[in-house]
Amino acid sequence: MKTKLLIIYLFFFTSQVFAADCRDDYDWEWVYSSSRYQSQIVWDKKNAPYIYMFATFRNKSKNAIIIKNMQLLTNDGSSAVMAESSSEHRLGPFGKLTASMSVGNLNLDVAGAGRVSCHYEKIN
Repeated sequence: MKTKLLIIYLFFFTSQVFAADCRDDYDWEWVYSSSRYQSQIVWDKKNAPYIYMFATFRNKSKNAIIIKNMQLLTNDGSSAVMAESSSEHRLGPFGKLTASMSVGNLNLDVAGAGRVSCHYEKIN
C-alpha cells in the first residue's frame, strides 16, 4: 500500500515539474505605433493610423526562450486571429526583446488580446 502511495505521489510531483511552461517565465506587453521605429510611438489614435504593433518581452528566468509566433486576436469572444507573425526570436536569460508586427490594414477597434507561443531553447 505504501509503495502505491509513493508511486502516486511521485507521479503527481513529476507531472507538476514537467508541466512548467515557458510562458510562466516572461512578462510581455504591446503598444501600437504609426512609426516603424518604436522610439517614435504615437498615442493619438484619431490623428495617426497605427501600422505596427510592438511587443516587449522580459525574461524572468535563467532559461533562454524562443518566441515562435505572435497573434493578435479579436475581442468578440471568438478569438479569431486578426494578424500573425511567425518569425522566431530568441529571448536570452533575464533578457529583454522587442518584436514588431504589421497591423496597418486592420480595424484595431475590434482587436482584443494577444497570444504568443514559445519553447525553451534546447542546449546541445
